[in-house]
Amino acid sequence: MGSAVSDVRAPSASRWTGVRAAPTLLRRWAGIRGDLRAWGIDAARWSEARRRAVELDFLPTGADWWRRTDRFKAMVLYAFCRRLRPSAVVETGVASGTSSLGILAALADNRAGTLHSVDLPEATYRRDDGAGWVDPLGGRETGWRVPEALRDRWHLERGPSLERLPPLLTVCGAIDLFYHDSEHTARVMDFEIARAWAALRPGGLLLVDNVDWSDSFARFRAAERPRASVIFPFLGIAEKPRAPVPPTGRPTA
Repeated sequence: MGSAVSDVRAPSASRWTGVRAAPTLLRRWAGIRGDLRAWGIDAARWSEARRRAVELDFLPTGADWWRRTDRFKAMVLYAFCRRLRPSAVVETGVASGTSSLGILAALADNRAGTLHSVDLPEATYRRDDGAGWVDPLGGRETGWRVPEALRDRWHLERGPSLERLPPLLTVCGAIDLFYHDSEHTARVMDFEIARAWAALRPGGLLLVDNVDWSDSFARFRAAERPRASVIFPFLGIAEKPRAPVPPTGRPTA
């Protein structure tokens, strides 16, 4: 989500495999490019994402940790959407619209695809450990960072994902990419991951933000055994198998 968290400090270490913390995100590209390259995001694709981030003002700069990580993830989302060329993308959690901007920029460059977003404006969220925060919009509308020129491929629904997501996925049918960035409690993450995974087409991608805030993504990986990883900063990625996964965890031929 595109807001600062008042009672949660930026992490300096994590128990999650593949997660690293660093003071400047773009300088960490040398450290995480192998992670992204494994998912098909090469240097040329990342350079394109950076160019668009400069043009649309979502380059991860400045002193605020949460703003930098939000913008970095928008670049990652841009790169994935350019690679996948999705027809249908679904995200939960919009706030100012930084992630939406990255996705919509890619869809515009692809000249194809629609983003379906679900957001509960000015929501007070709670983590499982009791920490809470509010997504402040400062009197501005949800997704205010998305320019009018990029809104023709955007469908925004306001309300809790527990209510809005199931009928939205029914209307969408098979989806190509899902991005969770709403409330990071186990209850909500379990709900969204299960329904999004069922809706993803083979080869589609599930992206889950802040996987360090609950064990939902870890339990999902253990149960489904997909191709998956966690990259800095705390972003979980899983690919829907193109073939059934047998008990050995290896896709069938």
